[in-house]
Amino acid sequence: MRTRRDEFIREVLTRLNQGDVGDTEDITDRGFLLVQSDRHLQQWYDELSVDEKARHALNSRLGRRIREHFSLQNMGRCHNPKSRLIKSYERHDRK
Repeated sequence: MRTRRDEFIREVLTRLNQGDVGDTEDITDRGFLLVQSDRHLQQWYDELSVDEKARHALNSRLGRRIREHFSLQNMGRCHNPKSRLIKSYERHDRK
């Protein structure tokens, strides 16, 4: 059974796929920038991240799914994201 969180993540991945993925190093940050720049996605994100624990779980899951979806490998943390929705993110490279 698919949850609202799974549906949200699927929508973000679909929209990321529609654009030019290009350089993958900051793709997680770009995914969160996509969310915060789209009124519907931002509202959905806010509904799913009702408290800090839920937000952390959602952010972690979305980051992991982005890595898996694009078959990427981790390269280390970036602690200076452009998105205000996250404090840091894992940088990626193609496998």
